[in-house]
Amino acid sequence: MDVPSQVLAQFVLISAIVLITGYYLHSISLYNSFLKERELEVAAYKIERQILEAVNEAIKSKSRVVRNATIGSFYRGKIINKNEYVNLSLSEGNTIKNITLPTAIGLEGSEDVIKIKYVPTSFTTYNVIIIVEYVEKEKTVNVQLG
Repeated sequence: MDVPSQVLAQFVLISAIVLITGYYLHSISLYNSFLKERELEVAAYKIERQILEAVNEAIKSKSRVVRNATIGSFYRGKIINKNEYVNLSLSEGNTIKNITLPTAIGLEGSEDVIKIKYVPTSFTTYNVIIIVEYVEKEKTVNVQLG
């Protein structure tokens, strides 16, 4: 084999090795991003469930502070979710949602509200505490005279 053919053969061999390695690394990267997406979906589902449980707890107990509990997960400051909590930035004390309770729970015309908040507890482990606070507004009674 003459020198140009040998150089060409080495170039083709090195190119093939680089392409195969690149393809392998790319598929590992895709798989890892798929796993991360799945992990975020599971975390979002868990957070959603915990919020719903906290809301149910609030409705049952009607105490001022329902619970400072439920640990969930978030990633890079965002919760990925399918409902009304989509891609919200997590900053301390931000309100996720205000839920006005049905009038059947309190007096007629009641405007009681449940505030759901989240507070980052650790930016290294992506944990968040969901705080559910029951807020009771003043109830007014209309009296007709005469």
